[in-house]
Amino acid sequence: MFKVYKLFNLLSLDVVLGSIVSAMTFAALLGVRVEASVHILLGLAVWIIYTFDRLMDTKGNEQVLLSDRHAFHKKYFTLLGWLIVICTLVSIALLFIINAKTLLWGVALTGGVFVYL
Repeated sequence: MFKVYKLFNLLSLDVVLGSIVSAMTFAALLGVRVEASVHILLGLAVWIIYTFDRLMDTKGNEQVLLSDRHAFHKKYFTLLGWLIVICTLVSIALLFIINAKTLLWGVALTGGVFVYL
């Protein structure tokens, strides 16, 4: 069981789950109905951002890495890169089924993330 949780943590899936549960909680508190596709897109976006950031931290870095996550991402760099590509393609496909207002706010948020990165 510990190994499953460790892999879950190394892949940042705990952060993804936290973002989705938080979004669902805020939606419920505000009485807003949010489509499942929006939650899926949120989870994919969070995972892509976290994983991409970690891969950029490890790219070309031959120093001893400070965290298990960095070592994991360095070891599986190529596989995780391909998973990012696949998740990005799935996200693009999902963009066609969400409403325009949600898409507009998502684009604005994405712009902010790119400026940050």
